[in-house]
Amino acid sequence: MPANTAPIFTRLGAIGMGCVLTTAANDYAGNTIHTKEVFGGDDTNGAFIERLRFKAKGTNTASVARIYLNSGGINTTFANTPTSSAPSTATSGGTILAGTYYCKVVAIGPNGSRSALSGEQSQATTGSASTITWNWGTVQGAVSFEVYVSDTTAVYTRFFVVASGAAITYVQTAMWQTGSYKDQNVGNMQFYGEISLPGTTATIIAATPDIDYFMNIALAPGTEVYAGLGTSVAGGWAVCAIGGLY
Repeated sequence: MPANTAPIFTRLGAIGMGCVLTTAANDYAGNTIHTKEVFGGDDTNGAFIERLRFKAKGTNTASVARIYLNSGGINTTFANTPTSSAPSTATSGGTILAGTYYCKVVAIGPNGSRSALSGEQSQATTGSASTITWNWGTVQGAVSFEVYVSDTTAVYTRFFVVASGAAITYVQTAMWQTGSYKDQNVGNMQFYGEISLPGTTATIIAATPDIDYFMNIALAPGTEVYAGLGTSVAGGWAVCAIGGLY
């Protein structure tokens, strides 16, 4: 086997900016202000992260820490999520078959961050040449939208991309339009893993536990690592990231 002709080495040790987690983020998307950045890689060469260390700052109930990888964009907290509005249909101009269709909408921020899903809309069609017009309310800070459509309620695996953040309507003409949909599991925040955090009691004669979450992965340029709690705790957990810059 030939040797690696372009090995990578860390040029500088790096300790994350550190943060204290106290308030529950309580999600699996990393989209709230309580999911905080704990490590950032070099914007040009990337970085290596060895581990995250969680240290209890006093008395806490048991919780869980969820860890995310972020492509480097802003973790936007939207002022509101898309609000469902009544859809409409036409019996000509498209190729949608007769049936009942369902829709939810996600707002996308300037760097790929995502809002929560809107409420579900539904629309019945007739004939075999129908179109559906889906509508939603304005979302401050959105640069585009993903319009999830399905023929089964509460099951969404594909979406149409609406390229303008100012748009509040989408005319669907086909199920599915070739090239206009993607897999659902895309976005700025990638749920990487989680670790259980025990209940702790602060004393003056005994240390609280040191909890290490080992990662040992290379990060692409600009990638950041975030962490958030499943439940709120009293004392908080200090998070320290240990790695290196390439």
